[in-house]
Parts: sequence; C-alpha cells; structure tokens
Amino acid sequence: MQTSDYEFAAECSNECRRNGIQGSHTDFLICAAAIKNGWEIFTEDTDFLEYEKHIPIRLYKFK
Repeated sequence: MQTSDYEFAAECSNECRRNGIQGSHTDFLICAAAIKNGWEIFTEDTDFLEYEKHIPIRLYKFK
C-alpha cells in the first residue's frame, strides 16, 4: 500500500459518510485496493452492500 491508497480510502470513506454510511478504515482500504486493481470483493459482510451504493466497488456474487 502506498500513501495514495490511504488517501483514496479516505475519499471513499468521506463519500459514504456524506451519504450517512459509516465504515471501518480497514473496510475502506479494502475498497480502495479493489477499485484501484479492478478486483471484486469477496465478502459476506453486509456493510459492503451499503458502500457499493456510493462508491464504485464490485462485489463477488455468490452462486
């Protein structure tokens, strides 16, 4: 992780907070890394469903 990744994670956090969604620093670092690298996020944590409404993350769809 580089400084720019932490800064982008903060931007993601700020965007969600503007829309009434709070999350952990770790969650937003995961989001930032996933967005930057074009990855889907593999999780059952429902918080990410809320983040997805406000930042361009892609969640892995369980079959």
